[in-house]
Amino acid sequence: MGLSLLELTFVTLAIGVIAVAGSLRYADALTRHRLQAAGKAIAAEWQGLAAMARTRNQTVTITVDPAMETFTVTGVENPDGPSRPYVVNVLNRFSVGIDRSDFPTATPLSFNAFGHPNRGGSLVLKLHGSERSVTVDASQGTIQAP
Repeated sequence: MGLSLLELTFVTLAIGVIAVAGSLRYADALTRHRLQAAGKAIAAEWQGLAAMARTRNQTVTITVDPAMETFTVTGVENPDGPSRPYVVNVLNRFSVGIDRSDFPTATPLSFNAFGHPNRGGSLVLKLHGSERSVTVDASQGTIQAP
């Protein structure tokens, strides 16, 4: 006893609906993972810059440019080449964009010789309508990407 064409059509349709639902959930999970990984990597890089400020006894400054999807670091050499400016293109490196920042050119984020930030604020990353923040807490001296 075989299956009729109508039964095969319903089975194929059901498998298609399940596949579409699964692919949408996979895309959402991938977006969340990319944002989380980018946030944690930027937080780790900024923590490393704070540690450099402390060990070298000098100020390190981070200026964020959301329009260019970059942040620029002054006060330390670029690890990719000492003769090049220390500019991180967030879109190219992490495949996420910068939505907004509390550290523009007029009021950048600086770590003093003790590694403490001059002010608090956040960098908000975006991808496909989702957001993730990297938060600097000046009172605690912490950098987190929850």
